[in-house]
Amino acid sequence: MQNRNKPFRSSNDKRLILVADDEMINREILGEILKTEYDILFAADGEETLEKIRQNKDTLSLVLLDVLMPVMTGMEVLKALKEDESLSRIPVVVTTSERSMEVESLR
Repeated sequence: MQNRNKPFRSSNDKRLILVADDEMINREILGEILKTEYDILFAADGEETLEKIRQNKDTLSLVLLDVLMPVMTGMEVLKALKEDESLSRIPVVVTTSERSMEVESLR
């Protein structure tokens, strides 16, 4: 149930963050760091990420999004978010461990 008095908060009044990364260790580390202050959702690929964003669009405060994921890349997720007015207001922090020329050009 959405907390209507405090937008972008889950039912227990914590902010909700989605950690989207195909590497389990990265999800686990970020989850451990954030769990005391935030409610956390996890996604392992781009398609699952977009699905969870749509399901939680009214309470989601932030998405930590890996650029290189299977099924749908982080960049494809970003494009879908930008094109959907109901999702475009959700802040996204793009993450990656890659040091390739393609990723460097995103700066």
